[in-house]
Amino acid sequence: MALATNDFSWIHSALDGAPRSLHHVDGPRSDRFAWEEATQGSQAIQDLVQSQKKYPAFPALLQDVFNAFYKLNPALRAPELVDPASAANRPYVKQILQESATQQTRTQTVLDELASAVAALSAGQKLAEQIA
Repeated sequence: MALATNDFSWIHSALDGAPRSLHHVDGPRSDRFAWEEATQGSQAIQDLVQSQKKYPAFPALLQDVFNAFYKLNPALRAPELVDPASAANRPYVKQILQESATQQTRTQTVLDELASAVAALSAGQKLAEQIA
């Protein structure tokens, strides 16, 4: 019995039990290592995360913001592949990706962990004000 070439329903079945990502910016799990290395020991980033405890998805949002500055070609993950716990982050991530200031800043941050972390801190502070 041959499988129809356009029958991809098996993908949805396979994904039903798969863990979803907390992140909207698509990429491998190894991306978190760039984030962790860049932010390890950053008191300013830790303080920002602590100040947003009332918004539990904020750490994931901040990492998405970092990836928006760091990745060569940041792209949004399909909504159905994102954990519902961070679904509310999507408009903020889309906003960051679409801002002209982000595009200008990316000329200095792409593939630079430290520069991307500094940019994420600045953008994260603005998002924290928006969320509050």
